[in-house]
Amino acid sequence: MKHDRDSTARYCQLPAEHSSEDGETAKQSKATTVEQYLKELPEDRRAAISAIRKMILQNLDTDFEEEVQYGMIGSYVPHRIFPDGYHCDPKQPLPFVSVALQKTEANKPTAVHMGMAVPS
Repeated sequence: MKHDRDSTARYCQLPAEHSSEDGETAKQSKATTVEQYLKELPEDRRAAISAIRKMILQNLDTDFEEEVQYGMIGSYVPHRIFPDGYHCDPKQPLPFVSVALQKTEANKPTAVHMGMAVPS
């Protein structure tokens, strides 16, 4: 499936930081490996992210791969499986599910995951 880059470009821009309603800013991780990402988290948050990550890895097909993508731990469909890559940046593999921490309006850190499906 081919996508028109101009019409989807606005959906493909990820901010480097996000401000919650209370004005505090959560910055995107600069880690380049999953291990670095986990190491920079406080222990309680590391435990929550690790539990979600474990569940994802136990249930994904072994063809999926994992790395830090867009400042989050991401499991993705590699180019050897889906050569077109991510429509926003075809040089990137197709993201499938990501795990990160995000500030909520109540200023509590929350583990969040997002998924993407590609129509066949």
